Amino acid sequence: MPIFLELDGMELVPGKEDKDFYYFVLELLCPIKGKDYEKKFRLIFTTSKNEMGIIGTITLYRVR
Repeated sequence: MPIFLELDGMELVPGKEDKDFYYFVLELLCPIKGKDYEKKFRLIFTTSKNEMGIIGTITLYRVR
């Protein structure tokens, strides 16, 4: 999904962590032309501390 390309080059700092995961909350502008173009979206996801390259998307929704 093109909205994830917005993460490229971004310095990501977890907002929270526990023994297994880092938790992230980001706000991004939608890069896709159409009705939601340049509207703000919130992306909430996790990454594993123990396994490289694993990401879990919890939710992606438009901020009103």
